[in-house]
Amino acid sequence: MSKFNEYWDNWWFGDPPMNDKVYDAIYEEFNIILYVSGLFPDPRPIRRLITLGILIFNVVNCAAYVYFLGVTATIQINDFVTASQTVHFASVDLVAVTCMISIVASRRHMIDMFRTIANKYFDYGDDFEIPEMVEEYRTMKRQKIIILVVLPSYLALNAFVCMMGRTIDGYFGRASNETYENGVYMLTPEPMWYPFTIHNELMHWMIVMSQATGAFALASAVSGSAAIMVLLCQSINLQFKIIIYRIRKAEECAYHLHRKNGGEKLKKSELYSDPSFMGYFNSNLNKLAEHHSILIRQFDSLYQVVKWPAGCALLLGSLLIAMSLLALLSGDGKPSILLLAALLIVAEVMNMALLCGQSESVQELGQSLHEELYNMNWIELNPAAKKTMMMMILQSKRPLVLMAGGLQPLNWEAFSGIMNTAYSYVNLLLAADV
Repeated sequence: MSKFNEYWDNWWFGDPPMNDKVYDAIYEEFNIILYVSGLFPDPRPIRRLITLGILIFNVVNCAAYVYFLGVTATIQINDFVTASQTVHFASVDLVAVTCMISIVASRRHMIDMFRTIANKYFDYGDDFEIPEMVEEYRTMKRQKIIILVVLPSYLALNAFVCMMGRTIDGYFGRASNETYENGVYMLTPEPMWYPFTIHNELMHWMIVMSQATGAFALASAVSGSAAIMVLLCQSINLQFKIIIYRIRKAEECAYHLHRKNGGEKLKKSELYSDPSFMGYFNSNLNKLAEHHSILIRQFDSLYQVVKWPAGCALLLGSLLIAMSLLALLSGDGKPSILLLAALLIVAEVMNMALLCGQSESVQELGQSLHEELYNMNWIELNPAAKKTMMMMILQSKRPLVLMAGGLQPLNWEAFSGIMNTAYSYVNLLLAADV
């Protein structure tokens, strides 16, 4: 029992336990999206009950609707457009459940990443400034606003349109006045089969509220999962750029520290023969190597967190995009279905593009670092500096590739494959005149 308690404490609080600095870093990086989505329950008193409750409710709600929507789709099979949209919702719910379970199961890796972010990855302990990083920080801040504000807001808009589906259809005279059609309850925003009969006003509004909370759970889980993947990739990318710029300016940095600490003015030809300069140069190289090692550990933790959510998204991505395209191209669906399909296709393409693009950026910057190390003036270095450089070169040879499900690299080629497959699905179904 004591071993279980120890494992639970390490999983729940982290080892060592998270402190206020880590909690502040989580809020600064993600605001409240991880808590609202239930992807990272807060272990602090009172908050743990709320965030754990949100997680359990979201998982149960989304899992139940996978089943309800699946049964509904089989009943609607004669109306292909409506049935495909129902399957679409069921598939997105399945992705949300996979994301929530997988990310929560990887909580220890999440804590390790947040602790690294809280410690600012690595402190070089000097006042050397890199002007190029000012714009990089600004760009990252703008991108973070898009991920934390625009993406959740857009997904919330999708959820709102879904909940207004019956009202939209009624405006165009396409809403059904029947209470049930083939066992599907038609008076809710999303017509759906339920394993019980809805026979009074109270039950009706309870079901409406259930669909509303389900739509919110779905939007928050998907946007939270995308935020984890994209923002942590951006964070790693930023650290790679810091290392690359410091490598390019390694000589300038060492000379700056040499002069700052009372060293004599040196000609360029005298730098690598001066013990003081070389001391600072070697120290800087060692710090770069340590920073790089921390970055690789951060990448490994991110890989473990996103492996299965990305795998599920990649597996179903083509199908989801194809179903939205089919609803738009067929032109015979209800107005609410057509409007929601248009919104969903933008959301799904945008999400897949963000995942694949950020993943490829990490890989490209890892390769750029490897090239920068080769381009350094290593011939004039002393044996200690050459040894450090060789270790960094060997370490940077490893490709930093995020693999969806451990099988498919997440990159622009994968995104192109998803879009091509979706297009093929649509052509096949249209040719079959479904």
